[in-house]
Amino acid sequence: MESTFDLNSIQLARLLTIAGSPGRQGADRPAEELVRELFARPVSLDAAVADSLPAVLGRPCDELAGHVGEAIGGLLLGPETGVEARQALKDYGKCLVRRARSESERAAATVLYYGAIAGALVFHRRKVTQHSYGKLDEGLAKLVGRPWIPPELNDLLRKARAVCHEAG
Repeated sequence: MESTFDLNSIQLARLLTIAGSPGRQGADRPAEELVRELFARPVSLDAAVADSLPAVLGRPCDELAGHVGEAIGGLLLGPETGVEARQALKDYGKCLVRRARSESERAAATVLYYGAIAGALVFHRRKVTQHSYGKLDEGLAKLVGRPWIPPELNDLLRKARAVCHEAG
């Protein structure tokens, strides 16, 4: 058997991500559970941590430096979270969508993606995506009212749709 002693911490983290962790995998977990888990995940800027923002995005995330340790869900729903931080969270959600191994994982990552966009629209009246307001409204409409989305986020998504209607 080959040893992993010669791997650096980033290589080892990637190996563990590929191998998967014990317990239930994303494919057999409901979207609601994955959304809760994702929203409770603290912001980490340690690139050696497999699901950290720098590891997933492949770049430093200086815009989130002041939020290390804070829960992602709190940042999405907090009006004080800046536009740059929301942009980084949107990019993180987009990368997680691409990496998703199941529909439940894809759904949870999509909620993060649109939650970040919604927060920028509602709290800052800024668009952090190239999509038109019409396309954004379509995407938000597909999520609003889903029973597995936290109520506070459903409210934010509804408000973002109203911003899209005003702007479009």
